[in-house]
Amino acid sequence: MFLTFSINIKNKKILFIGSGKLAEHKIKNVINHEPSIHVIGIEATDYILNLNKSNMISYYKKEFNEDDIKNDYFMVFAATNNRELNKNISILCKNKNILCDNVSDHNYSDVITPVNIKIDYIDISINTNGENPGLTKELKDLLLDDMVNNNCNFEEKIKEIYYKKIGDHENNWK
Repeated sequence: MFLTFSINIKNKKILFIGSGKLAEHKIKNVINHEPSIHVIGIEATDYILNLNKSNMISYYKKEFNEDDIKNDYFMVFAATNNRELNKNISILCKNKNILCDNVSDHNYSDVITPVNIKIDYIDISINTNGENPGLTKELKDLLLDDMVNNNCNFEEKIKEIYYKKIGDHENNWK
């Protein structure tokens, strides 16, 4: 079971194993928090290559090796397109007491990253504990739309989920 909390990752070494769209998505979630990002993978997205070119991250074009997970990493994202490899990375991290987000199977994750909306000093996180990333994105988009256009779509979606969960459409939203 996951507990949602904020953690300071500024200057912390974070390793991304995998350099495709999954890794890119996770990098976009953390890069503004100024960690020291290292990426290992064979074929990187243009976004990752551009970050490397501008010295915002370190990209190593290579196959993953177990020795790549060093004890000085604060967190590892197992973000390959190989579920078994991601599982093995998670186990290696657990043995070294390194936090790991296995993007393909959160049963092997120590940490998951919620979707965040940041407005000045207010940080709103939306999290389904890894159960439904599509819903997480949908809720973020609805909330942003509501804030910009003064709609109530986010509230309606939350009500729909709530009533479905309790199975009682007669209750009033409080």
